[in-house]
Amino acid sequence: MESMSSKPVRERQVSPSGLPLEGGSWCQTVYRAAPPRLPELTPALKREREAYAIYCREREQVERRSVLRGLMLLALLALSVSVLRAGLDRVFFHGWWRF
Repeated sequence: MESMSSKPVRERQVSPSGLPLEGGSWCQTVYRAAPPRLPELTPALKREREAYAIYCREREQVERRSVLRGLMLLALLALSVSVLRAGLDRVFFHGWWRF
């Protein structure tokens, strides 16, 4: 039986975890499991996601229309307030339709 001292130094080196290092670097001998993968989508889940995407698009359109209506209302309100403060005779002077 050989003693520890008769083995070459390279074979006697061990990693921090106590496992022997074999030839190359320790990183090359570490094996990792494959990353987890999501299961395949079922047809029902695919249909549900498509329906939800359609619903979201429709809601976005409604929201855009609502924002546009609100901005138009604010613009008309600001215009009417400015016309009332200036007076109709200054905004619509005599003969304004001829220009």
